[in-house]
Amino acid sequence: DDGCQPFIHLRFPRLPEDQLLAVLADELTGDRSDHTPTCHVSLQRIQTALQDNAQKGQHAVVAIDETHLLNDGSSLETLRLLLNFQQSGESLFTLLLVGQSSILPMLDRTPQLDSCVSMKCLLRPFTLEETISYLNHRLQIANAQRPIFDGSAMESLHHFSRGVPREINGLADLALLIGFAEEKLQIRSSEVEAIVEELVRAA
Repeated sequence: DDGCQPFIHLRFPRLPEDQLLAVLADELTGDRSDHTPTCHVSLQRIQTALQDNAQKGQHAVVAIDETHLLNDGSSLETLRLLLNFQQSGESLFTLLLVGQSSILPMLDRTPQLDSCVSMKCLLRPFTLEETISYLNHRLQIANAQRPIFDGSAMESLHHFSRGVPREINGLADLALLIGFAEEKLQIRSSEVEAIVEELVRAA
């Protein structure tokens, strides 16, 4: 909600420790550094930004995408130490670690961080009904005024993506692009199958 601000989404976390902290500091403060400062300077900037944010009655959220790529251990430990920034016994921000399932054994090897994790969620592949609901939701958010994928196309999207959201996104995006280029009013199963055969499997 509006109280969960700012929302920081770090998409490329595989950085040396000093660069990772510098990026987080830049995102939290809104100020960009021309050079990579020391870890100490970045930590001071992060702490000050989080404290100022809390004074405004807001709670920051930091989402680290592709966390499974942080396999060196030091970056995970750095993220854990950031959770020590607290006020009145409450953390100044919420940390979301997002990644593939290989993140779980990494947490097992980092028990100090694992003990700080309050919730773990494993996203399983969607069922057909969930895939259809997901596609319709995404189209609604994009302000689609009419159905774009017919029922058979949605079934094909589910079949070829195996219900994996990331693959649904990629395949649906390709289908929309090809459909636009070919001036299709609606995408059918045959179009999805052709895309898979000509573009996905050929790659």
